[in-house]
Amino acid sequence: MIWCIYNGVKRPGELHSKMPKASRRLLDIQLKQLSKLGILNKTNFDQQPLKVDYELTPLGMTLIPLIEVTEQWGETHRDVLEPLFQILV
Repeated sequence: MIWCIYNGVKRPGELHSKMPKASRRLLDIQLKQLSKLGILNKTNFDQQPLKVDYELTPLGMTLIPLIEVTEQWGETHRDVLEPLFQILV
């Protein structure tokens, strides 16, 4: 979710389309929690239909290098990890 927002996805509906296996309710709960933690800023627009945008805060931006390192680790160990994920699913 953080990576998607970092890459320009701003609206809850867009996030849901990027992560269709996650329920909309779960995404809303996580967005609310990340906002409370100061990882995301939420902007409400006073219009109809209602519009909400999310963006990373400076604190949220500090997570990006960690996500990039984790992605590199996953790519490095893809051959070992993919069979394990098949077992878990």
